[in-house]
Amino acid sequence: MKRIVITLLAFVLFVFTTSAIASSCPLPNVNTDAEIIFSGFEWYADYSTTLQTATEKGITNQFDWSRDNFKDDGCLTPHWYTIYNSINSFAGSEERCGGYLNYISDIPNVAGYKIDSLKLYMMWNPDNGIVADYTQPDAVQFYMAKYEFDVSNTEDCYNDLVSKLKTLYGENPITDVYGPISPTTYTCWVNADKALIGVSYDKYGVNLVYMAPGAEERLLAVEDKVRQQEIEGAQNDMTGL
Repeated sequence: MKRIVITLLAFVLFVFTTSAIASSCPLPNVNTDAEIIFSGFEWYADYSTTLQTATEKGITNQFDWSRDNFKDDGCLTPHWYTIYNSINSFAGSEERCGGYLNYISDIPNVAGYKIDSLKLYMMWNPDNGIVADYTQPDAVQFYMAKYEFDVSNTEDCYNDLVSKLKTLYGENPITDVYGPISPTTYTCWVNADKALIGVSYDKYGVNLVYMAPGAEERLLAVEDKVRQQEIEGAQNDMTGL
């Protein structure tokens, strides 16, 4: 029993460290020729433009204070792994690389289903890295959107969404299962521009993710820029030594 416990602890620590440390998150192979867009939004638009687009489409929050999530010490910018892992740090996110707009009310239905929440993820501009005010023009760039559906039968909803998405993106998606405990099944499409759309489900919920062309590479560039700024900011500071 002790050996089993130690083995499990070692596995958990391995998963945590390998997931939390920065690393490339390569996309699946290209399997669609279709353009991947997100419902009238402009990829890599800044904060003000993205917020305005959401408002014009009737996506608003009853409480504005719950919308903006840009914390200095938060892991708020996941990679595409967020399709099957909702914990940002386990989806490749690093601290201080951006944030997201979180909508939890007044979200229009999608494909006939109610939506529990919508997150619009925004990374820092790779050319500038961290800036003092994320609302300034070109400070952040919209790179990914994630719907969480409010449905009682997650498997049937997932199957219906896959069927509908096949009519838009083709009959040859990649489908896989992640996790030995409460596994998540996901299906995704990737085009030659390295944009992605994917849908997933487990017994708790259904997620639909859209990712901008080239966003994986840009996000890695942002992470490198943030690490550089951290070192540069500490140069010549001898405090406490």
